Amino acid sequence: MKKNYILAAAALLLAAFSLQAQNFQEGFFLKNYRLGYRYNPALMSEGDFLSIGQIGIESGNNVGASAFLYPLSDGSIVTGLNRNVSAETFLGNIPINCDITSSLSYNLLSYGIRRGANMHTFEVNLRGGYGISVPKEIFELAKLGNTAETYHLGSLRAGGELYAELAYGFSRKIGETLSIGARAKLLAGLYAADYHFGRLDLTMTENEYKVELEGYLDLTNRMKKIGTNDEGYMDFTRLMSKGKLGWPTGAGLAVDLGVVWTPVEHLTLAFSALDLGYMLWYYGNAGRASGEMSFDGFENVTMDQFNSTDLVKLTNGIKDEFIAQLNHTPLDKTFRFKELPLRGNAAIKYEMPFYEALTIGLTGSYWQNSWSKYWDARFGLALNPVEWLDVTGNFGHGAFGHVWGAAASVHVLGFRLNAGLENGFGGTIPYTSTPLKARSKVLTFGITYDLN
Repeated sequence: MKKNYILAAAALLLAAFSLQAQNFQEGFFLKNYRLGYRYNPALMSEGDFLSIGQIGIESGNNVGASAFLYPLSDGSIVTGLNRNVSAETFLGNIPINCDITSSLSYNLLSYGIRRGANMHTFEVNLRGGYGISVPKEIFELAKLGNTAETYHLGSLRAGGELYAELAYGFSRKIGETLSIGARAKLLAGLYAADYHFGRLDLTMTENEYKVELEGYLDLTNRMKKIGTNDEGYMDFTRLMSKGKLGWPTGAGLAVDLGVVWTPVEHLTLAFSALDLGYMLWYYGNAGRASGEMSFDGFENVTMDQFNSTDLVKLTNGIKDEFIAQLNHTPLDKTFRFKELPLRGNAAIKYEMPFYEALTIGLTGSYWQNSWSKYWDARFGLALNPVEWLDVTGNFGHGAFGHVWGAAASVHVLGFRLNAGLENGFGGTIPYTSTPLKARSKVLTFGITYDLN
């Protein structure tokens, strides 16, 4: 059925991106963690260190599979489009935009130097991310049909990017109670893709579909140039060599800022803002599609037939005409400024005076990119029973429900192995990684070596 096709296509589109920048807030509690300056640039290690191969993967989704699947009294499971599931129930579980984001941070090299009250850090990183946003109105269309005069679907968007980062950080301890820090980042764009609409309006009546669209396809590629067909539209089967292998396709600058304050003994407060900056991308393969199409194949079909008949044949005409409108006219020398995903952190911890190996505290985090955002607040507890072992755990609530996290750091022969996991509740569909609930998930792993 046509409605099931719409839901299935949108749900699969979301599930395909179920894997989001590193936010290892457990590093604030681990005493032996050397890369705490990534969470807050004012955090300082006790000595010099070297790190190779740190990795952080973060994923987030503000809607899960349970928003699309519903159990019935007979034990069967149906989609939200089933007539036994009310529109109020189904659409009430769908956010205005269904967002999936994912990011990767891979640290090729970190080098830290501690000299008295000052600390210097140098890093080379590879970072990237991608995301997709599907407007709620797509599901309203599938569930309600032509009850709305016009559906505005222009927030439908997908994109991703990959860039290299060269960072220098400096932090300084001022007196006995205050530390400040900053990191400057030089960014080199490697690849980026973005598909978005300036306009995508669908007007549907009993007799006619009408679509007005203006879409933009932006791709960075200095090695290949997409050719054109006889009508002057972009043709992905015709690729011409540009001979610029390895050249960056974008450049940018960003800064991290942080402050750590210890107003009284054992009590520490920390505040930081990360990735304040922009990238300027050069999209060597860019195109614009615009047009208007209408389809009157339902002129002799009643709404009852529309809701109950196999519409594959009837919808083929719509599909073909819509695809025909997505012919992109090449755009030359397209440059676009893109804001980096912004993150803010606030944290407080207290080392128990009767047992300094035990620490308790609170953390708060806010993350936002151009199409989605996330926040959470947590209570954390850490234990450092012996010099070679740190463990910590936290629990709290965020934009997508309850969250938890755990991490450990082990020190052996100068090496410090650290690993952590943050996640939400709700589980996944059996034998798949598709989450049942909206949630944010963070995986971290790495090794550092103490140089003194």
